[in-house]
Amino acid sequence: MTMYQVELFRTPSGKEPIAEFLRSLQPSQKARVNFVLELLAKFGPQLRAPYSKKLSGYRKLFELRTTGKISLRLIYTNVKNKFYILNVFFKKTNKTPKKEIETALVRSKTLT
Repeated sequence: MTMYQVELFRTPSGKEPIAEFLRSLQPSQKARVNFVLELLAKFGPQLRAPYSKKLSGYRKLFELRTTGKISLRLIYTNVKNKFYILNVFFKKTNKTPKKEIETALVRSKTLT
């Protein structure tokens, strides 16, 4: 079975905001994030709800979703068969906050 490559966003200067956020999580939250990241690596573009959803209105942005008492969202994109996790945040509202999408869009522009 093909495994897809999944990378956490890194700034051009080498900062790792996604990795830093993930390190701050509780063990159960980390386990949930690792689970959805493994699903993305295994199924890639075939991954669907409830774990992955296209962000409507954005051609190349998708959302990885964890479940549980505290839900996390990871916004990702696919560039040349590689998946990049661009942003991660705690889900507090039904709609994905514009600010979180904007962060992902700005970060996606730095990918090659």
